Amino acid sequence: MQTLQEVLDKLKELGFTEEKIHETLELLLPDLEEALFDDFALKAKDGSQVEGYAKKLAGAESPEKYDDVILEMAKEAYGEEGVSAQIDSYLVEALSKVVAMTEKAKDIHTKYQSGDPATVKMVDEQANTPEGKALAEELKAQAQAAA
Repeated sequence: MQTLQEVLDKLKELGFTEEKIHETLELLLPDLEEALFDDFALKAKDGSQVEGYAKKLAGAESPEKYDDVILEMAKEAYGEEGVSAQIDSYLVEALSKVVAMTEKAKDIHTKYQSGDPATVKMVDEQANTPEGKALAEELKAQAQAAA
């Protein structure tokens, strides 16, 4: 299994900037928190323990306090020393999917640019769907905003 650092390095090789990696990690946080909560709920001694933490989460007065409660639950579920390994494991799995999707997108782009008939046909067909047209407009707006 890859380490978190290896996956982060691969993202950099694929052209991700530190800022884009940070944005990607921020997008993964809600799923990570949900996974940690679910694991805690499965390992909890009783339902009142889960309810207690759910109330703590609902009453968290800031994102930092919310994160503190999530970390406390994770320590309950995995032990003090297991938390970091579990979080790293989740991030490696999720970021490996990002790597795979990015590599696939780059491969499609390369084939399209080189005129591969099957790829050109596939991209052109997708470009003419409502979703494809919406994506093209969104990308055009982003490109104009960046210029």
